[in-house]
Amino acid sequence: MRDWADAQLADADRAELRSGYARLSGEASYKTMVRRYLAVARASDPRYDDLLRGFMVTAHADFAILRAALFARCEHEEGEAAYAAQLASALEQLPIDTMPQRVLVAGHIATPGGHAVVAGRHLRLSSAAHARPRAAGQYLLFDAARSVGRAEELCAGLQSVF
Repeated sequence: MRDWADAQLADADRAELRSGYARLSGEASYKTMVRRYLAVARASDPRYDDLLRGFMVTAHADFAILRAALFARCEHEEGEAAYAAQLASALEQLPIDTMPQRVLVAGHIATPGGHAVVAGRHLRLSSAAHARPRAAGQYLLFDAARSVGRAEELCAGLQSVF
């Protein structure tokens, strides 16, 4: 989907899209949003349009499938073994810069204690609103240059939001 979003952005007036996205988000400017949410300061940074890419992806025809996978308790609906197989298949289909993906980190689902490891390869993370209790909210710090094989390896990088 990232390639699709990049193709959409290639022919677009990015300045207009950035301005429109900031207005839709109730923000003063796209530059302010990027600095706050992505810690990116320059438009020359390749991550600068990641907020736009994310917004574009929500318009993709397959987004409903991705949303269901990321924001559902698939392991409860289909069983953990079936979910583990689906997750493995999905991760194989999502190489980034030809690097295979081994672990999924996703949230926005109520999680007792602030996090849960699901099917060995999915770290479900709740920062505050979805943590149970709220004070159990966590965030993740990790070294993106280091390879991760199992979700449990990331647990050492979990920190309390509060």
